[in-house]
Amino acid sequence: MSILRMRIIVLIGKLKKVTAVAEALNMKQPTVSFHLKKLEEEWGAKLFELKAGKVLFTEAGRLLHYYAQQIVSSSDEAERRMQELNTTSRNRLVIGCPDVVSQTLFDRRWFEETSANLTKEFAIAVQTGEPGYLMERMLAGEIDLVLSAKAGLLKGQAYTEEMEYRGKLLVVHSEQLVQIPLSLLLPATHPLMGVESVRPSDIAHYPAIALGEPSIQAAVAQWEADVQLSLRPIMELDQTSLVIKAVVEGMGIAIVPERITAQESGLVTLPLPGDAPPWSIIASWGHHHWNPPLLRKAIDLLKP
Repeated sequence: MSILRMRIIVLIGKLKKVTAVAEALNMKQPTVSFHLKKLEEEWGAKLFELKAGKVLFTEAGRLLHYYAQQIVSSSDEAERRMQELNTTSRNRLVIGCPDVVSQTLFDRRWFEETSANLTKEFAIAVQTGEPGYLMERMLAGEIDLVLSAKAGLLKGQAYTEEMEYRGKLLVVHSEQLVQIPLSLLLPATHPLMGVESVRPSDIAHYPAIALGEPSIQAAVAQWEADVQLSLRPIMELDQTSLVIKAVVEGMGIAIVPERITAQESGLVTLPLPGDAPPWSIIASWGHHHWNPPLLRKAIDLLKP
């Protein structure tokens, strides 16, 4: 079983024509046809069938295509990692996190402190996205560490759970990096700045901008229930930077993690009246990771 033949299978599934696969791989069409024939001989099953000028998979072919995708993906990731290591003599650690976590954790203070602590041993690459998508990529081995956010009290500082991926149960370890209270984000000239002790009813008098991130929304809902207040946002935005811009433009106030760094001058934060709901940033990684000591160094580096 060769990576080249697995790559041919993946491309057949995508392009469905031998000529297109040959062009994509810069090969001759007879060479691709030869590999397709050898694949059927190697696996002892009919893998392909020709219908309406397209190469389609048989049931056995679909099964092999499923695993070929994983093999090619792992091969590509290994090639990228090895190239990074050979070029810079450093391991490349890929961290995935949603927008609100990146905006909260990777602030100016973190960069100032981390620049002195990062060693020649590894480089960090940060990729943002939805938590579910990032977690799936981590289970596939494409991301080393996923940072996510959760509202409410955690069941422990560190815990282990099983997650299903491609029909298998994989062990995932999680650890709390930091717990951060939510706060009000508003212009420095806002009328609430002149209130000695802000009450929930004071906040209700002003338009609100909602950050449409599930963990933030859950924490805000918990706070609203505790103080018996129901905010009615005039706008919901899914990116922290857009929320900041809306507040800068005077469209309303927002509830965000306290450590959110205002990207524009003239913004301040105020503590929420009552008990601020717990909101935590969690680091998760697969038990099967190839370099646990490297992960531990990264986790310790990420902790404030």
